Amino acid sequence: MTAGRRWRVFFAILLAGITALCAVPASHGASGQDAILSKPWGLRSYAVEFSQLASLADIELLGVEAKRGVYVGLRADERVKRARLELSYSYSPALLETLSHLNVVLNGEVVDTVVLTKQEHEGKLQHTTELPVAFLRPHNQLDIQLVSHYTLGCEDPLHPDLWANIDRGSRLLLDVDPVILPDELAMLPAPFFDGRDMRRLDLPFIMPDTDDDSLQAAGVIASWFGALADYRGVRFSAQGQLPQQGHAVLILGANRVPPGMAPMKIEGPTVAVVSNPQDPAGKLLVIAGRNGDEVKTAAAGLVLSSESLTGPSALLRKVDRAPRKPYDAPNWVPVDRPLRFGELLPPQALTVAGRDPWPVRMRLRVPPDLSAWRVDNIPMNLIFRYANHRVPADSRLDVSLNGNLIKHYELDAPEKGVMEKLGARATGIIRDDFKVPLYAVVPDTTLQFKFRYPHIPENECTGTLVDTRRSAIDPESTLDFSGLTHHLAMPDLGTFYSAGFPFSRMADLSESVVLLPPQPSEPQVAAYLNVMANIGESTAYPAVGVKVTTRGEAQELKDKDVLVIGTGRSIPMLDAWLEHLPETAIRPASSSAAFWTVGGALDRLSNVLGFDKHVLQQSVGLNSTMLAGFESPITRGRSVVVMSGATDAALIRMAGLMAKNSPEAVRIQGSVVILDGDRFESLSDDKTYYVGSLGAFGSMQWFFAQHPLILVFIYMLGALLVGTLFYVGLRSRAERRLRVDGR
Repeated sequence: MTAGRRWRVFFAILLAGITALCAVPASHGASGQDAILSKPWGLRSYAVEFSQLASLADIELLGVEAKRGVYVGLRADERVKRARLELSYSYSPALLETLSHLNVVLNGEVVDTVVLTKQEHEGKLQHTTELPVAFLRPHNQLDIQLVSHYTLGCEDPLHPDLWANIDRGSRLLLDVDPVILPDELAMLPAPFFDGRDMRRLDLPFIMPDTDDDSLQAAGVIASWFGALADYRGVRFSAQGQLPQQGHAVLILGANRVPPGMAPMKIEGPTVAVVSNPQDPAGKLLVIAGRNGDEVKTAAAGLVLSSESLTGPSALLRKVDRAPRKPYDAPNWVPVDRPLRFGELLPPQALTVAGRDPWPVRMRLRVPPDLSAWRVDNIPMNLIFRYANHRVPADSRLDVSLNGNLIKHYELDAPEKGVMEKLGARATGIIRDDFKVPLYAVVPDTTLQFKFRYPHIPENECTGTLVDTRRSAIDPESTLDFSGLTHHLAMPDLGTFYSAGFPFSRMADLSESVVLLPPQPSEPQVAAYLNVMANIGESTAYPAVGVKVTTRGEAQELKDKDVLVIGTGRSIPMLDAWLEHLPETAIRPASSSAAFWTVGGALDRLSNVLGFDKHVLQQSVGLNSTMLAGFESPITRGRSVVVMSGATDAALIRMAGLMAKNSPEAVRIQGSVVILDGDRFESLSDDKTYYVGSLGAFGSMQWFFAQHPLILVFIYMLGALLVGTLFYVGLRSRAERRLRVDGR
C-alpha cells in the first residue's frame, strides 16, 4: 500500500470513529436525530464458534501450564456493546480442585478464572465469561490457559493426568451496534467484505436488469468476493429491491435504479460507494455505466485496481488487463518450476514451539488434470530445523498428505549414522530429498508436518516447566510439479466441484461461457453468482474474461467450455443437446438380468431399439436436480457442465450445498450427479473424452496402452510384412543363383 493510500485510509477510519462516537444511545446524551437513526438498525447479536475461528479440532491443553487460543477480528462497521464467551470444556478428573484452573486471557490480560472442581459426572461442562469491551481491539487474541496439578508433592510437569480439552463448539457471543462509515472507495473491499470477519460472507446483489452484460459484470464481482472470502465461503442472493438492512452490490445499467433510490449521474464506467436509503449504516457498492460495455468495464476496473480507488466514486475510462496463461491461477501451485514453501506460508507460520506443537499445515491447490500416467512420484527437497539438544528417544517428524503418512524422520538417530550423513548432529538442520506419491495428490491437498518430542522421565522435583524447543520447516524447501503433463479423462464433476475445472484452467475464465435462461429468475441468478464465487475461491483471481449469454448461439459457444445453469427446460439449447447427455441422465442403469434369460434379452432389445430412452427423457433428465458433464457438441475437446434444478428452490439448494463445502458435496463425482433432498448421488462414472495432451510420443504410447489388441495386430502385421520381404528377397536370390548355375 502506498503512503498516500495509507493516509487516505487513516482519515477515512478516523472519520468513521468520530461518527461512531456520535452514535451513542440517547440515554448517554445523543441527539434526537441520532436516536432516530439507531432505531432501524438497533442492536444486533450473533455468535461465532471456535470452529469458525480457524480451530479445526478441539483445543488440547497438556501439562502443568499450557495456553492456546484463537484469533478474533472485529468488523470496521460494528461497535461491540457486549461480548461473552460460552466455554465448553472437559478436564482430567485427577486434577486438584484447590490448585487447578482455566484462565481466559484476552490480548494478554486475564479476564476470568474457571476453577476446575471435582466432577460428579463425565462430559462437557459449560461456563460463560463476560469479556470487558474496553479490552477489545480490531485484532484480538483470545487464549485459554490451563494451570493444573495432580499432587501436593513433587510432580511430573507433563504427567498424562494433566490435561483439559476446549470443545470446538465453544463460541463467542457479540452484541454490536452498526457504525456509519464514510462513502469511501479507499476502504474497499470493506465494508462489503471485512477480512477480520471469520464468518461466511452473506451479500445480496441488486439487479434491476438481468441482461447479458449486467449478468457478466455481476459474475466478475462475485468471483472477486469469492477469492477474498477464501475458506470462509459465500452465500449470494439476487433481487430487484434494495435490502432493508445492511450492505449490497448494485449493478446499474442505463441508470435504471431500484425503487426508493434517486437516479445517479453516470458519465461513463463508474464505481461508487453510496449509503443504502433503507439503512443509514448500510452501503451500496454501485457498478454503473451508460450501456452494457461500460458496466462490464466498471466491474473489471474495480476487481483489478480496487487498491488505487479513492473518494466516494471513480470514473474508469480504461482498464488494462494482462493476458493470462493456462494454469497460472495465483492459488494454484506452479507447474513450470519448483514451488517454494515460503510462497505458501510466512516464516513465522513455518515455526512451531514446544514438545508437542500444532502441526504446520499447507494447502496445495493443484491443477486437476495433472497426469499420473507413467509418473509415480514428484520430488520434494525438504529442509527443516529441530531442537537437537537432549533429543528424547522416539522424537520424530511426520510428513502427511491428506492425513496419510508418507514420510517420517527419527530425530534421535544421529548416533545411528543416518543423520550424521545429513549433517544434523551439530547444526540441527536436516536436508533430504524424497518422493511424494502422485496418486495421493488431489486438487485440494493438505500437506502437514508434525514434530513430536516425547517427555523425558526425570526424578521427582527436577522437571522443568519451561519448554524452549523450537522447530521449523525451512521456507526454501521445495515441491516440484514441473515436467508433468496435463491429461484427464472427462467428464469429471469432482474436479468441477473442488477446483472449478475445466473453466478455471484459465484463471480469468477467458475460455469459458456461462449459458443462462432467457430472463433468468432471481434464484437462477443467485446460483450463477455462487458458482462464480466458488471458482474465484479456487483460483484467487476474478473472472474478468468470462462471457455470459442467455441466447446460446453456436458461434458464441465455439471453442469454449460451457457452464449451463437453469431449471427444467428453461434453456432451449439443452433440448438440442439432450442426446449428448450421459446415458444415465436419460435412462436407468443397465438391467442386471442375466444375458441368457428372457428378461435380459428383452431388456437389451429395448436398449438397442431406444424405447426406454424415449420414455425417460420426459421424466428424468432435465426435470431432475442434477449436475451432468459431457463433451461440447460444438467443439471437440471442450466441456459442457449442466447445473439443472427441478425447481428454482432445488437449484439454489444445490448451489448452497456446493458453496458451503457440506459433507455431502464430496459425493460429487463422475459424469452425472443428482440431488435427492440434501444428498448427492453419483449415477455414472463414464469417461467419454480427454482434455489436455501427453505430447506426440506420449499420446501414441497412451493409445496403444489403452488398445493393446491393436498393438498386437500391428506387431503381427509388421512381422508378416517383414517375413514377406524376407521371403521375396530370398526367393529372388535363389532364382538368380539357379539362372547362373543353368549357364
